[in-house]
Order: sequence, then C-alpha cells, then structure tokens
Amino acid sequence: MLEQGNYRGPIVEWGFGESSKKGTPYFFIIVAIKERESDEGLFVEAAPTHQRRRVVTMYLSGGAMSISASNIRSLGYNEPNLDRLHPESKNPFNLKGQQVVVNVSYEEYEGKEREKVQLVRQSRRLNLEQFGGLSDVSKAFAEAQQKAKDKEEGKIEDPYAGSDHNEG
Repeated sequence: MLEQGNYRGPIVEWGFGESSKKGTPYFFIIVAIKERESDEGLFVEAAPTHQRRRVVTMYLSGGAMSISASNIRSLGYNEPNLDRLHPESKNPFNLKGQQVVVNVSYEEYEGKEREKVQLVRQSRRLNLEQFGGLSDVSKAFAEAQQKAKDKEEGKIEDPYAGSDHNEG
C-alpha cells in the first residue's frame, strides 16, 4: 500500500476500457512509479516497495468528460477525437516514457477502503515576455480590482444583475 501523496514516473502503457459495473468507457494510463514527492516538495527516489505500477482511469462520460479531456490535453494530446490515442490505431499518439505526476489517496467505496490514483496536471509558468512583463499584468489586475470594488460600492451598474447569466 502506497502512502498518500504525489509520485512521478513514466507512462508505460495506455488504452481504452469499459467499467465492469456500468459499462462506462474510459481511457487509462499505467505509470511506473519511480519517485515520490518529499515533504520539501522535491522528487526523490521512491523506496523499492513503492516502485510499482499504478493505473490512472479517466472516464469518458457525463460530468467526468471535461476533467478527462483536460487530463488528456495535459498529456500533450490536442486532437479533436480520441482515435490516435488507441495504441493500435493507424497512426497512434505515443505516450510511452512520458513523465507524469500522480496523486495517490484513499477513499471508502461500498464499505471498503480503496486506492484512488489521479493525474496531477502541471500548471504552466507565466511567460512574462509574452505579457509585456509583470507590471502590465499587475496593471490589468489593478484595473479589474477597481472595477469590482466600484461595482460593489454601486458606482457602476452590474449589467447581469437580476439575470440568469453565469460567468464562468
């Protein structure tokens, strides 16, 4: 049993499956755990007992679809359909060896504790040159903050007040 936390390793296998209970389709990756994240936030070699394979399952239906799509995009796959993700497709997208970080936690399911393995999407660092430097980003932030403050104080009217508009 792995300790809860983040682990890193290469993708060694991937493909599609269907859940046994509901027949829900899913995409999966199998990660060979090589490193664990230390308390200091650095990745160090995992103990031999932790160097095992873990499966990350991404369901392809309902509310899980958007999360799965984001996870799949984070793997570098930006195609409009899933065809090339199938390892036996005519021109398959190769994930083998790609380093990923997974989070291992535990949850209760049907009265039993089970391991939950999720992909940790890495955030991108802000390219300051692309945005004209931090001062430009800060200026835009300050303007947005002032606008929000003016709206709260009633200095400007909220165009969406009383409507069903959902910003998001």
